[in-house]
Amino acid sequence: MKYIVPLLSLFPLPALAEVSDKMTSIPVMWAQGAVGAIILMFLIWRFIWASVLGFLVVAFFSYASYATFDNPHIGPAIIKEQGIPYIVAAYGSAALMAVGLCWGIFLNRRRCK
Repeated sequence: MKYIVPLLSLFPLPALAEVSDKMTSIPVMWAQGAVGAIILMFLIWRFIWASVLGFLVVAFFSYASYATFDNPHIGPAIIKEQGIPYIVAAYGSAALMAVGLCWGIFLNRRRCK
């Protein structure tokens, strides 16, 4: 029995894993976008200077989505395994944050008048 493990280590087998096992799921991306939008909206509604931080957060999430799909190894594998709904969810979460940012600016401007 004690010779089986060293013997098996002489014959390595490749591990087959999918890319989508390591990626965030679609519902989690929508939840992150919604929670981020609500936080940005209330933060900017109270403090207008936080809109600079909000623009940076939205830009970061947008660029992270773009960089993930632009990668020549990861992008096609995600599209093959998850399909178009994953792309919509990735960019949709950033769009939700942008809507929260704009809505917070709108509410702040209305509050100041």
